[in-house]
Amino acid sequence: MQGIITEPKHILNELIASQQNGNVIGIWAPSLGTGLFMCAVENVLDDDEEHDKVIILKENDQNGVPLQAHVLFLQEIEKVFPFKTLYSDAMQNSSRDNALRYH
Repeated sequence: MQGIITEPKHILNELIASQQNGNVIGIWAPSLGTGLFMCAVENVLDDDEEHDKVIILKENDQNGVPLQAHVLFLQEIEKVFPFKTLYSDAMQNSSRDNALRYH
């Protein structure tokens, strides 16, 4: 098991792997709130003005809960934890449908 990753270069590699493979990644970033957020990466872009990478996350976390923010700069991310679990859009839709059904 790899564990928590704190080195920015390795964080970026794991974010790109999440985007390419569709796996869940645990992210600690103040803009998301306190603690670990289990989410997936939608896209990784270059921002030439800020000289940083822009990380676009799926809008909801693995449990279907909307994230406080889903567009971050790489420098905002303090650490990550890669999971083997795949992010499931089907599960997201199912969770949302069930939530609507019970309200």
